[in-house]
Amino acid sequence: MNLNYINAEYQQLGNVCATASYGIIVEYFSNKKYSVNLFLNNYIKKFKVNLKDQPSISKQGQKKLREYRESQLSEHFHKECKENGDKRGFEFIVEFHNNNSFNTLEYCKIKKYKAQLIAIDRREILELRDELKSGSLAMVLYPIREGNLHSIVVGFDPKNQKYFKRDPNDKEIKFEDFLSTNVLTEYILFE
Repeated sequence: MNLNYINAEYQQLGNVCATASYGIIVEYFSNKKYSVNLFLNNYIKKFKVNLKDQPSISKQGQKKLREYRESQLSEHFHKECKENGDKRGFEFIVEFHNNNSFNTLEYCKIKKYKAQLIAIDRREILELRDELKSGSLAMVLYPIREGNLHSIVVGFDPKNQKYFKRDPNDKEIKFEDFLSTNVLTEYILFE
């Protein structure tokens, strides 16, 4: 595990925590060859996300442009899940990863996943936590308040012998044993 390959610069501006978490994981396993921003841009292109009302860079600036693009991506992601049998978001990610829709299979494989509406059994979460020690990373979904869920990346740094989390809302890696105390509803474990 080399924390230098965990992107600590990207910060989401739209509601793209699940796709951003996936991008952070792919960037790590690709040794920074396939960045979060490249993945998000490829998603927009592949799924022909509607950008017709995109603000011009000169009027709004780069940040406003990125915020608009991420909000449109988020809208597409959630609509795609809803219109396909109310598919769980992590199931959609597993589907496009395993279908190699973005040419990311060469960098990492999915070891296991679970996507459900109810809380995952505590024993299974602790097993997932232990598996991080092998150099795997996981993206996890957890409730932040009633009706709102959030996705982050979790891993284990063998050098410091500490668990960490990488939240797309922040531009940092935080050393925290997140899985030991939080409820999860979905996860994807990558190796």
